[in-house]
Amino acid sequence: MNVLLLLLVFALIPQGEDLRELSGLSQEDAASTTDTDSFDPLNPQFKKLLYRTGTVDSAVIREWVTNESTEAISSFATNPADHRFHPVSIDAKVKSIRRFDYPPEQARNFLSGFYVADCENEKGESFALISRSSVASWPVKQSLEEPQSIRFDGFFFASKSVALIGETDSTPIPILVTRRFSWHPERTYAELGVDAAKVALANSGVDISLLDIVKSRKGKSIGSRETVCFWQMLAASKNVRLPADVDRVDFSTMLRSPIESVGSAASVQGRVRQCVPVKVSDPEAVSLLGTDTWYQLTIFPDLKGRPIQVATRDGEHEVYQNAFPVTVCVLNLPAGLNQESIVGNVFLCDGFFYRIWAYPSERTDDSGLYGQPSPLVMASSLTEIESTAGQLQTMLGAMLLAMAIAIGFVGWFVFRSKKAVTRDELPDKIDTW
Repeated sequence: MNVLLLLLVFALIPQGEDLRELSGLSQEDAASTTDTDSFDPLNPQFKKLLYRTGTVDSAVIREWVTNESTEAISSFATNPADHRFHPVSIDAKVKSIRRFDYPPEQARNFLSGFYVADCENEKGESFALISRSSVASWPVKQSLEEPQSIRFDGFFFASKSVALIGETDSTPIPILVTRRFSWHPERTYAELGVDAAKVALANSGVDISLLDIVKSRKGKSIGSRETVCFWQMLAASKNVRLPADVDRVDFSTMLRSPIESVGSAASVQGRVRQCVPVKVSDPEAVSLLGTDTWYQLTIFPDLKGRPIQVATRDGEHEVYQNAFPVTVCVLNLPAGLNQESIVGNVFLCDGFFYRIWAYPSERTDDSGLYGQPSPLVMASSLTEIESTAGQLQTMLGAMLLAMAIAIGFVGWFVFRSKKAVTRDELPDKIDTW
């Protein structure tokens, strides 16, 4: 019985020619692909493989990968026919990246071109990685200041000279094809938009390249294209506690510079008006988060009487008077509090800014906003702000002193430019679309 079971398990593991099946290409496709000529972006087998990478989930590819296909870049170069179209899962360093665009008659909406990354694996073996996407902040057609760590799942195509239009033929190297690669920067890179917060997220498992997708979703509901990043950031927020000296974006910065602030450390204070537990049904997400429930808090910062104008799609604007919601996602509520008792309290929320999103609202249904815009923050910590009688007296005294100072300097304020913006000032109008 045990022998039969072992034979059955062995039969279910992809072997030899079966490894090619996942690529969707046939034995005839493999036979017609050679390794003696230069790489041709219009090669029909290559285009099939590039298209296939967009339809196969990375997790599925990893299930098919063997130890041999993860390690032996050198064997791809010496015996390419034996590995044709086999699945791969590799950690590598990218040294530079180029872009190829198909001619208009060859381009399709789903595939207008691709990127070619010059890579090395952990053994220092060189190969070319062709990807349908890249990182928006990476320079094209020039070397990166420092090789960047990536991981990808894809397929081996061939061993050829990778010379694009206008380039000189080079030594043949293995060519691997993927839909996309994950990026986990190991230190800050100002020129690539990587600050201390993003390094901390990367060290906690967040694929920083996914932030490009998040940025493209500004002003929309949370969609399926970004769920991986959403879960990764929510999981990371549980473990990451950034030092106090790391710059945080505040409420006004989230509104003024929402795209630039995606993935940045964030801090916002406000009164909790709603707390909703959210159940997670995706088994992979539950495993990543370590729980099947997280909490969505709606808090309202103190706008100090200032209105917020939100631009609508028809060119008009909706005015919010001293009340604008911030959405806070957190895995655990503070000790001693539940979803009812937390409502009404003021908290300082420290964590990471995700993006401005939109959720259904009766008010916005009538105003042309197509959803209530709200900054969304992944909270690492919630600190309750106490309001004792002594603190209230101190605040009252400070307010009286501030009023006296304001009266004394009223002339100076008159001559200030109305366009001057400080960290605490709100923008004149928010364009969430």
